[in-house]
Amino acid sequence: MWRFVIAIFLICGCTNHSRLTKPQRTLVQQRYAGKTFWLQTPLYAGFFYDDRRYRLAHPSSFDTLDALKTVDGYTILPPAHDDVIAAGTRVRIDHIRWPTPSNVFNAALYTPKQLAWVFCRIALDRGHVTLWRERPYILLVPKQVQSPQAFERWIATLLSKKEK
Repeated sequence: MWRFVIAIFLICGCTNHSRLTKPQRTLVQQRYAGKTFWLQTPLYAGFFYDDRRYRLAHPSSFDTLDALKTVDGYTILPPAHDDVIAAGTRVRIDHIRWPTPSNVFNAALYTPKQLAWVFCRIALDRGHVTLWRERPYILLVPKQVQSPQAFERWIATLLSKKEK
């Protein structure tokens, strides 16, 4: 019973961490979900913090990420990367998870809940390969991305509509 009361309190008391309005989030989702791209730049890859169901892909080495901090301001790093995904590798965006109150509440404890997550599938090899890696990958949307246009600029630094 107490868990239910606490859960309701937390869900109702959580603020929406997404700077995008619901119509803006829907627009971005419609533009990108289900679409195929190619990596513009190599990405480091490894486990997604303490949620082993997913993999994290990021253009910077994991020891430089500051996406997750403790209440005291200390940075919690993800596990060290164990792979590098080559530029030119095929990527399909499945969906984008926005930091809404319910998503923040339901996310694994030690994950960057206040950021949007782009869930994607990454091909096993560079080019037109259509065999996907086993686990979904997550691209973390920087907190500075606060509009659909900023999202488009950010995603264009990582992904291209044309194979290179």
